[in-house]
Amino acid sequence: MKNNIIIIAIVVIFVAIIIVARNIIKTNRTINKIDKMITLAAEGDFKEEFFDESKLSALETKFANYLSASNISAINVALARSIISSEGGYIKVSSNPGQGSTFSVFLPRNS
Repeated sequence: MKNNIIIIAIVVIFVAIIIVARNIIKTNRTINKIDKMITLAAEGDFKEEFFDESKLSALETKFANYLSASNISAINVALARSIISSEGGYIKVSSNPGQGSTFSVFLPRNS
C-alpha cells in the first residue's frame, strides 16, 4: 500500500511538471509573435497586416492558463510532499533559471 501511495505521489509531480512545461512553451510562442509585432512597429515597419489583435487576446488567455496550471501544480506538489512526508521521506528540489528543475524523492528503507 505504501508503495502505491508513493508511486501516485511521484506521478502527480511529473504530471504537474508536464502541464506547466507545456503551458510555458505555448506562452513563449505567443510572446515571440507579439515581440515580432512590437519590434516591427518600433522600427517603423508597422503594417496593419503584421498586427494581429487576436494574438494579444491569446496572450492574455495563455497567461491565465499558465497561472491556473501553476496553481494546480503547486497544490499537487504540496499533496505529494504531504504523502511522502507521512511515510518519513522528503522531496528535494533544485532549480536553475533557464535549465529547469530537478525533483528528488527520498524515502526511508523498510526496517
